[in-house]
Amino acid sequence: MINTDPLAFGKMAFVSGPRQCGKTTLAESLLVAAGHEANYFNWDDVEFRRLWLHSPAAILPLLHIVPGCLPLLVFIVNRVIV
Repeated sequence: MINTDPLAFGKMAFVSGPRQCGKTTLAESLLVAAGHEANYFNWDDVEFRRLWLHSPAAILPLLHIVPGCLPLLVFIVNRVIV
């Protein structure tokens, strides 16, 4: 449902759940199906987080864009930062 409802219309989808329930597997399978495997980013990666916080547009060169398709990005946050 996630790939036919919000994602099909260019919307955001937030997936949450307990550890080991398949959130990352779902995200990776959606990226593979869309041909956007390179667009997987982990917020716990200090270099990526610094780049994003400096300027979200700075990640544009990192993105794999499929012509004629909306880009699909996955941001993984493994822990809540307070």
